[in-house]
Amino acid sequence: MEAHSSRILKQTALVNPLVSLRTMRSSHPYRAWERARERRQPGTWPQPLLLAAGDHPARMLTAWRGDSTALADRGRYLRTLVGILASGAVDGVEATPDVMEDLLVLDSIIVRSDCPSFLDDKVLIGTMNRSGLRGTCFEMVDEDSAFTAHSAKALGLNAVKWMWRLAPEEILTVQSQRALRKGLVSAHETSLPVMLEIDWVERHQDGWTSVMDEPGRMVELVGVASGWGPSSCHRYLELPANEQLEAALNATSLPVVVLPPEQRKPGPCVVNDYQRALELPVAGQLIGRDIMLSEEPVAIAQKVAQAWRRVTSNDG
Repeated sequence: MEAHSSRILKQTALVNPLVSLRTMRSSHPYRAWERARERRQPGTWPQPLLLAAGDHPARMLTAWRGDSTALADRGRYLRTLVGILASGAVDGVEATPDVMEDLLVLDSIIVRSDCPSFLDDKVLIGTMNRSGLRGTCFEMVDEDSAFTAHSAKALGLNAVKWMWRLAPEEILTVQSQRALRKGLVSAHETSLPVMLEIDWVERHQDGWTSVMDEPGRMVELVGVASGWGPSSCHRYLELPANEQLEAALNATSLPVVVLPPEQRKPGPCVVNDYQRALELPVAGQLIGRDIMLSEEPVAIAQKVAQAWRRVTSNDG
């Protein structure tokens, strides 16, 4: 599969994807939707479910390890996502409308070049809310700003994602709670699964910081995230990989997809960090920025996938 990924990335459309996308978006603005209708849908979701993240820039998250524009190069961002998807290392991707449609357009070009699709059979998850822009006075207001459940359903996506952060001393988070319930209702009405990412944050000197690693925080928030909305069916929780994860898993019956901890050192330790979650009964894991911005994102993502699938095969 790595050879397949390499072949796709050598296609003219992927050498400089922004040129190809600008041309296609101006001449065929609905090509993404056309490809979405043609795409082969996945059957039963894989277990474990390994996902790539493609929704960072829409919340002004372009910085990484001191580089303020690490995620701002859209061409590199898309090439990395395409490479990881085409390699078979992940089963799907979470993305905002712009990134999802970019991927669909590129997939359309690839298929018309007689290369296999990198989106067929993949679980495509539309991110619904990115309004809590980093560094703003309304950063804790996580309201709908991207896909709606209905637009995700119309595009043939397989699930939606919602992020909810609790900041107990910030009154604006009440708006986020109201928006969360509306999002859960709309997803239920369209029968779309929901990936619900939750976080407990506090304001520190350098901005809002997660405190989900403090004893009790994650367990309390998991109880709320499991109980809200008209139904908990088709709901996954996205939780950070830390020492509180095992206790949180005992606090809910919902399947959990693990979020990678932030600010790791680059290199082989990345794979080891991902493998720690293998010891717990989780439903899958997200491939994060540490892998996407590494020197060999496809190779590292494949190592992570091989470790997960090896354990699953042994359990079976």
